[in-house]
Amino acid sequence: MALIFLQTETNYTLALAIDYISNEAQYTNAWGTLFASLAIAIIPVIILYAIFQRRITKGMTEGAIKG
Repeated sequence: MALIFLQTETNYTLALAIDYISNEAQYTNAWGTLFASLAIAIIPVIILYAIFQRRITKGMTEGAIKG
């Protein structure tokens, strides 16, 4: 849906930019750029998980226990 509203490449979200790079990497040798962008996209997720690891684990175990 973001692709419909965003007309210029400068306004693309991170997911759209990675998809654009992925399509370009199929026909060129841009694999390094693709993997670098994927690494940049995953770093915030890893940091958030490291910060909230205890709460995530606690919530998962409390949700699994019945009663």
